[in-house]
Amino acid sequence: MMIIKITPDIERAKSIIKRAEERENFTKNIDSIRFTSIKVENYYEVIKEFLVSLNLIKGLKTINENAHKELIELSSKNNIINEQESRLIDDLRIKRNKLLYEGKSIESIYLTNNEDKILSAIKRLKIQAKNNLRWNWNKLQHYTNKKSQLTDYKGISSVGDIFTKHPRNPGLI
Repeated sequence: MMIIKITPDIERAKSIIKRAEERENFTKNIDSIRFTSIKVENYYEVIKEFLVSLNLIKGLKTINENAHKELIELSSKNNIINEQESRLIDDLRIKRNKLLYEGKSIESIYLTNNEDKILSAIKRLKIQAKNNLRWNWNKLQHYTNKKSQLTDYKGISSVGDIFTKHPRNPGLI
């Protein structure tokens, strides 16, 4: 497995979450019977983008030719997805790869049998991504501004050192 540790990239994660939401909204309007393969491919991409964002928030990134497979394994190992979701997402990955690289269509019965599970996974990952983003935003709020003052994201100066509780938000340091 080729996983690299990176600095958590909150801005990039936010951007990827936005793209995933846009793709999710687009995919809702795709005809499931006529364009099954395209719909399944887009569902996979939405899930993958949420998984990428969740791992970016944690400071993890998969690289190499097996990056998508390793992303699923990493997400399962870190309890981002459960075993059932892991099997479903890996099946989507395989179907998407066969579609893209071998030209094999996906039958509409696949979507009939799995769409509820796919949508449930997307909904859960979307909520998890947004919650993790919010949690990390609060966690990473302090920074030094141009005047060398320690402030939160709203520009409110903190009192004391970095180990002192935030004067207006007890959840922050």
